[in-house]
Amino acid sequence: MATSQVGTDFLQLLEKSSLLTPDTFSSVVSEFGLREVENAKEIAEKLISTGQLTKFQADRLLAGRYRGFFIGEYKVLELLGCGGMGWLYIAEHRKNGQRFALKVLSEKHEHDPGMLARFRLEANAGARLNHPNIVRTYQVQQTGHVSYVVMEFVEGINLHELNVLKGPRSWAQACDMICQGAEGLQHAHDLGLVHRDIKPSNLVVDHAGGTKILDFGLALMDGDENDDEFSLAMIFGHDCLGTADYMAPEQARNSFDVDPRADVYSLGAMFYYLLTGSVPFPADTSSQKLAAHVERPRPDPRQTIDGIPPEVVDILHHMLAVKREDRITTATGVREALEPFAVRKPVDFDFEHLLLLRAQDTKRRLKRVRQAAESSKSAEDDRHEMGSTMSGVSAPQKKKNTPQQKVETSVGGDTRAGKSEVSLDAPFSTTSSEESFEAAPPKSMSIATEHFEILVPVLTLKPLDGGKPIQIDKPTAILGRDPTCDVRLSFGFVSGKHCEFRFDGDRWEVIDNNSRNGVQINGVRTKRWVLQTGDELTISQRLQYEAHVEGDAAPGSNRKLQYGIAAVMAMLTAIVLWLVFGP
Repeated sequence: MATSQVGTDFLQLLEKSSLLTPDTFSSVVSEFGLREVENAKEIAEKLISTGQLTKFQADRLLAGRYRGFFIGEYKVLELLGCGGMGWLYIAEHRKNGQRFALKVLSEKHEHDPGMLARFRLEANAGARLNHPNIVRTYQVQQTGHVSYVVMEFVEGINLHELNVLKGPRSWAQACDMICQGAEGLQHAHDLGLVHRDIKPSNLVVDHAGGTKILDFGLALMDGDENDDEFSLAMIFGHDCLGTADYMAPEQARNSFDVDPRADVYSLGAMFYYLLTGSVPFPADTSSQKLAAHVERPRPDPRQTIDGIPPEVVDILHHMLAVKREDRITTATGVREALEPFAVRKPVDFDFEHLLLLRAQDTKRRLKRVRQAAESSKSAEDDRHEMGSTMSGVSAPQKKKNTPQQKVETSVGGDTRAGKSEVSLDAPFSTTSSEESFEAAPPKSMSIATEHFEILVPVLTLKPLDGGKPIQIDKPTAILGRDPTCDVRLSFGFVSGKHCEFRFDGDRWEVIDNNSRNGVQINGVRTKRWVLQTGDELTISQRLQYEAHVEGDAAPGSNRKLQYGIAAVMAMLTAIVLWLVFGP
């Protein structure tokens, strides 16, 4: 196990990995006395804290892997995300140190003609585009058997993740994000491209509020020079590609018979999602969703959100018109209509924490895929064994998979079309409640794309005075007096943004935001604390709660040790203060 790896083994792997030059390796080992450190994890934490390694690199070394940190001229720094085609990494150019995003086709898709076609399609489409509201594609490379695309690195959060973590946008900010998306789309439309998969996870926003479109893997290009588009339809056995919650009605009928107005419709569906936090036409199945886009009346966001100007709702409904001739004709038309209502605002998110959540999500998803694959293999072996037993002859050989059987279907972690071959141990075996698919009824099938799903155990804070409990069911929540706080306590002794509750994928923490009257756990003031069921939380020395974590047992001996350490630290602090300032 990684946690039991000894220090000397870790150093040997680090030296073999070439992540540090020989001179730097020798210097670091000598400066920090690493050869005397027995625990590998302790060495890793030291190298992370001093910037010699990233957490991703250290985790792989702790897992016993030292290969695969370099792809061509690039050194891999962090996992940025994963999807059905492969993996997205933050990488650094080995010569100039500039950071890029590398999209790497996964090993299992190297010989899959459908995935290769889609990969080339996205690269070719992206290479034609150069606009501030589109993530740039710089080049397509191949090193050995590894195919990858070099892209612009944006330290941002996609709009689906933003909704999951922070909730819906204000109508003014949503208008601004849609305006920026429309500008990027107009650039693509002017060059003869229709995106065909506009959805929240395909737009990313940075801290300043700048919004960019990514993933042109389903883009339809003008001209007949691109046969990859038709390869997709032949391989997947249908002519409907996109995401059901955001797909224009004409695209559901025939993905080749679309124009820029299909993207305008998808942008409208995403606009509704940004305003309300819900898709415009929720339903249980993709077929029902596609039918709802045609049959149901256009939803009014004012039923759930107050204060939206009626003009904004009219624009939204014109974007979501069933008949394309009734829609706003161009993306520029959308921008011009919404611009008077748009306000650019900074976006608050913790990028390092987001990477941690994505990594946790990736591990869970790969584990589910592997379990599903093992279950599928076991069931198939049982069927063949039964056939052999019943007939008295050897079981027949497996029928060769058709291209459709190779396609991985991922909807909520369910694998329904063939088994996945993703390996957790591969060097680069390669982010949502949002479900992606490329399908058309009645032959429903999907390809897993960027997916993000945070499984958050509910944290309940029960007031000790018997008041109404506070329930937190999203990964981050701010508690304080400000109206913008997720949990608002309108007491003068509570600071504006008093503290933050954060779930890092494994555990809940409470973090004091330099509040005036502090946070106490079990009677001890603290800046940061890992919460477990039974902890007594005191806000501003007055409001007292008992913490309950869903699925958590009562605190054990390790918890008592944590209490004891905190108490000792508090006592030492008191002694120091007494010595400095006197009785």
